[in-house]
Amino acid sequence: MFSVGSIVNLAISAILMTHFIKSTKMMNFVNSQFQSSTQLFSDEDTVYKTKQKNFVEGQNLSKSMRIEDEDFSHLSGTDYINALFFRRLKCVLNRGVYIKVAIISAIGMGLTLFALFFPLPNGETSFETVLYNAIPFLFYIFFFISVGRNVVQSMFVNCDVSVLSYPFYRQKQVIISSFFYRLKRIFIYNGAVNAILFFWIVVLSIVVVGTKAISFLWVILLIMLSLTLLFSFHELFIYYILQPFTTNFQVVNPVYKWANGLFYIFAIINLQIDSADMIYVVSLADVSLLYVIIGSIVISRVAPKTFKLKN
Repeated sequence: MFSVGSIVNLAISAILMTHFIKSTKMMNFVNSQFQSSTQLFSDEDTVYKTKQKNFVEGQNLSKSMRIEDEDFSHLSGTDYINALFFRRLKCVLNRGVYIKVAIISAIGMGLTLFALFFPLPNGETSFETVLYNAIPFLFYIFFFISVGRNVVQSMFVNCDVSVLSYPFYRQKQVIISSFFYRLKRIFIYNGAVNAILFFWIVVLSIVVVGTKAISFLWVILLIMLSLTLLFSFHELFIYYILQPFTTNFQVVNPVYKWANGLFYIFAIINLQIDSADMIYVVSLADVSLLYVIIGSIVISRVAPKTFKLKN
């Protein structure tokens, strides 16, 4: 007999496997297109190959960008540039959100139906244990479903590479304004997906233990909000601080890769945690908030010197 805990773990594995399969298919497609292009344009594709290697996510978003009529006459400067960029990227970003929401909803509905027919023997205590066991998986899941990396790469390819050469675009106030505008938009997209995930956790808790777990759901909400903010901020932060890309679409700053690598290693470490507790939840929430606060201060002081085109 399967328990709800084992089904939750299977569901988490299904989400991760779905993203892995999707990424694999996408990479196979990009590789096949790259190989055919190499055969046809072997003498002219040096920049193209480098672009494909370092900007896979950004390029996949760029291919689906659409130019749609919308009135931005009330905006000016970087607000206009960013609003136009996200408007053109809206279709592909929305499609990604819809796919993730559909997957989460299908799994959530399946778990809810399972809980109706196979209730937990110890009720509230068992369900709380299941949720604590699932909390460390959230860091790993959020690492993969965040749109941050895709949006950052697309920003450089379709926007920043063309305007970073202008001095006004590297002024302190312009950088701060642009950074927080982009952070807000990335947070909205990440938050939309994570809100659906939280919704199904609430539904499942009501089905399993009624309203008894409402107080514990605040713990889940705290950790999910913290992780949503953390992953929305992280990619954008290291992009502005390091700006590792050249006009030839090469990554010249190894620290950029190390920073992402450390986050991935931490995500793997979280998978080794059998069960979290309040110390884990509060610590992760505090670290996330401190990272965002300190990072925001660093952006205002360092980014005007580092956010520029690399040769």
